[in-house]
Amino acid sequence: MCDTNVAHMVSSEQRAVGTATGGNQRPVAGRWTGAFIALGAVFALVALVAIARWGLQGPHSVNPGPDEFGGVKLVILRVLEWGQFAAFLVLVGWFVVKPLVERRGLGFDGLFILVSFAMNIWDPLDNYFVFAFQYNAHFLNVGSWGGFIPGWQGPHPELWAVPLGFIFGCYTWSWYAAVRLGSFIYHRLVVARPAWAQWQRYGLVYLAVVVQSAISEIIFIRLEHWTYPTQNSFFVIGHGQYGWPWFNCIIYGMTWMVMVWLRESANQDNGQGLSFVERGIDRYQIGSLQKTTLRFLAIFGFVSAVYILIYFVPFNLIMMNGTPVTDLPSYFPVPWGGR
Repeated sequence: MCDTNVAHMVSSEQRAVGTATGGNQRPVAGRWTGAFIALGAVFALVALVAIARWGLQGPHSVNPGPDEFGGVKLVILRVLEWGQFAAFLVLVGWFVVKPLVERRGLGFDGLFILVSFAMNIWDPLDNYFVFAFQYNAHFLNVGSWGGFIPGWQGPHPELWAVPLGFIFGCYTWSWYAAVRLGSFIYHRLVVARPAWAQWQRYGLVYLAVVVQSAISEIIFIRLEHWTYPTQNSFFVIGHGQYGWPWFNCIIYGMTWMVMVWLRESANQDNGQGLSFVERGIDRYQIGSLQKTTLRFLAIFGFVSAVYILIYFVPFNLIMMNGTPVTDLPSYFPVPWGGR
């Protein structure tokens, strides 16, 4: 889903926090910045504890079983698995490692890429109440840490195959591409339609990211890279292994649209490059590393809350009223068995 216009989008480099602002001027303290930092710290603690408990238990891989999945399908799976991981390395290298090597602060894009990668921790929440989502176990995988997330109710979280190379790359590049695409469209509309209201511009941005989400998901489902083992008949097109929950792109698109708005708030910060959730951090009399850490926590807290509330909550509410798919191949392992 990489767009050929990405290279022409607005610059991703924001001025780093901690640089001189000129005279005694400081950015206006964000009213909610401290709350987002605290929220990010809480989410980070929950994530670290869950991963630590999972790691102490001893991670294991999920067996794909005896059903045939080979030939061209397996080749495509491997190419996309490691191609997306390569995209992750390129993005981290360019937006995170390069500025650090050059002793420059991280801009919003660099921190957003790290936060997008960190969203992997919440991916098991699809199965928080029912076993509603599964990756192909032919990916290099480990059994999920979902069961160690507080309040977990879903059955057999260890059966959920976390595709390490695939999902690390997929989260990072797809979220970043969606946000850059949205920013590109937004800025084009500012020039082409200056009389439009903000809601009109973000309305088109929303439609664009919904289409990106829908197309990419349909492709991955048809390639048998993931499936939905629980389906609500009203909210799915088709049925069984290739059933597509059409509502997914609607709520995922909402999540991405908020991320576009967050990035644009950094672009509009009078040259400071601080997003809505970061403003005011410069008033703290601490070093640049500590400020960058606080910026990460603020963005992580905000993005996690948006992702959980806008996507995972409605997804789970819909899937709790679904029914299991009972004819899945063995490489989509489910608690109730497959074919």
